[in-house]
Amino acid sequence: MPSPFEALAEAFQKEAARYRELARLGEEQKTILVAGRMGDLPANVKCQEREMFALGPLADERKKAFEAAALQLRLSKPTLAEVVEKSPAPLGEAIRSAARDAVEAARSLELSNRGNEKLIANALAYVNFTLETLKGNGKKLPSSLRPTMPNAAPETQGTGSFNRVV
Repeated sequence: MPSPFEALAEAFQKEAARYRELARLGEEQKTILVAGRMGDLPANVKCQEREMFALGPLADERKKAFEAAALQLRLSKPTLAEVVEKSPAPLGEAIRSAARDAVEAARSLELSNRGNEKLIANALAYVNFTLETLKGNGKKLPSSLRPTMPNAAPETQGTGSFNRVV
């Protein structure tokens, strides 16, 4: 049975692996969205959901290992920095490295998700614009019905111009 310090490092490593896989799936989703292959999107989302559900038990595992390590170190209100500092030398560095890896993987996922959020917003605005144009039989739309883009310059709002930079 691994020590609580080894278990904590291992739990961080497992979480980092899940976050990296989610980031990979997010990049795959970006490719799907840019290529307009909407039929491929449900399978990608299903894989992302499976990864997300796997993170819950890993977070519990990490929490239990952290509490066990803190108890062994006799820390009453521990922080991760304290556990790392007071852990046996090679294990403290392993925990630090694994935690850093998990944070970097989570940040990578966050960046991927932000990009995909913009792509999806652009796609929805384009769909709404197309639907409203079809409803109007090609007549110029009133400004209240023209698509607006979050983060677009005010002079481009409602012009039908879409910011496709991600």
